[in-house]
Amino acid sequence: NNYNSHNKDINDDSKLPDASLLLQQQQQVPPTPDDQRRQDLVVKEPSSTNTIPDQQQQQQVEMVQAWLTDMLPTPYNRDYAQKLVSIGFDPNCVSQCELQFDDLSFMKVLHQRYVYKEITGEEHSWKP
Repeated sequence: NNYNSHNKDINDDSKLPDASLLLQQQQQVPPTPDDQRRQDLVVKEPSSTNTIPDQQQQQQVEMVQAWLTDMLPTPYNRDYAQKLVSIGFDPNCVSQCELQFDDLSFMKVLHQRYVYKEITGEEHSWKP
């Protein structure tokens, strides 16, 4: 009889830990420093409070594109305008005098030189 009662205890599944309980226990393990570093490297979406609403940004891009087209008619002006707006450029703001030659690095070289000169009134040394 002792043998049968011992076998019964071994085969009794109710004494085994529940799989969901094991999973919960595994998830409660504190993160290691390596885990934390990996988590810190995850790129987070920008907060919607720090971005210009799409419609307002679209209007800004169109305004900068028209301004560029008056100065330098080129099929690249839409792309140029989007990039200028993304760095905060506004042709109606006095801050445009803070524009640096390197800020225009996304443009073709001759467009870069021309736009820089038109905005700042300065010649650039054009050193590569």
